[in-house]
Amino acid sequence: MLPKLYIIADFETSGATPDTFDVYLDKVETCLAAGARLFQMRAKTLSPRRQWELGREVAALVAAYAGTLLVNDRVDLAFAVSADGAHLPADGLPLTAARRIFEQQLIGVSCHSLEEAIEAQTYRASFVTLSPVFESKSKPGRKGNGLEWLKECCDALKLPVFALSGVTPGNAKDCLDAGAHGIATMSVMALTQNEISETLENLHAALTSS
Repeated sequence: MLPKLYIIADFETSGATPDTFDVYLDKVETCLAAGARLFQMRAKTLSPRRQWELGREVAALVAAYAGTLLVNDRVDLAFAVSADGAHLPADGLPLTAARRIFEQQLIGVSCHSLEEAIEAQTYRASFVTLSPVFESKSKPGRKGNGLEWLKECCDALKLPVFALSGVTPGNAKDCLDAGAHGIATMSVMALTQNEISETLENLHAALTSS
């Protein structure tokens, strides 16, 4: 069973620089200490070698907490660092090609419509993220599709759905009530460590409330 909280650990959002991974790793560990167990390593601006170096450290850190690590886009990199799987962006490697490398491992897919999600399900995605559910601070002006859209998608799908974009402790339970398996967040990586701990505590409370 996948956890209900999915951390998209974006390197650039964390404020880290290509020269040192300390800020990023500290924030990932803060998330782990706060109870998060499902992570996506996303470091698009790093060179392949630096992505590999970072991936080795993140994989060891997540494994120490018995967590699950996926690597964004790069299935080869996920394999090289012994991650648990990969997460494919909407314009990334086709899922059919990724399944030739990762036959049984977790593969998540980013989707922005029911049609995309159905296609991902057809080609054996492990789960999908659906966005945008709400307007987010990172992309102001891009309106969310709302909870009714989320419910329509979840009702039509059999695989786990993670609601993404603008999800907060105040609306996380609404996403579950609409049929989502859980929620995904990237914005926590922009917070301070104390803020991360507080936000994840509140998210966990919302996701486990009856």
